[in-house]
Amino acid sequence: MPNLEIASYDRNDCLLCRLDGKVVGQVNIRDLRDEFFGGYVIWNLLVYPPYRKQNIATELIACVLCTYDDAPIFINADPFHDDNGLDQAALISWYEKLGFTTWHDEKLNPDRRWLIFDRDD
Repeated sequence: MPNLEIASYDRNDCLLCRLDGKVVGQVNIRDLRDEFFGGYVIWNLLVYPPYRKQNIATELIACVLCTYDDAPIFINADPFHDDNGLDQAALISWYEKLGFTTWHDEKLNPDRRWLIFDRDD
């Protein structure tokens, strides 16, 4: 199992995943509970290409869901542009398997790319 650590700075947190001391993945979270989204926003989810398909991203998201459990969590299903990751449809499907749903706000999410994990739903 990967070693996960949380590095906090300013209003952002960065969860790092280390394997044998080397950072192989990360997820950045922004606290926007009192602003636009009314929750936390995952800005970046990244697993370095040689370490993909080893459940590292799933572990990182599971850590986010356990750590940030006092408000909804939002994520944008835009793919990382390195041509090695999932496309948008596959990302949405993957996030849905983890418990995220489409954020139904027509004004703020007209293209339906934003997903939400909300324990109150």
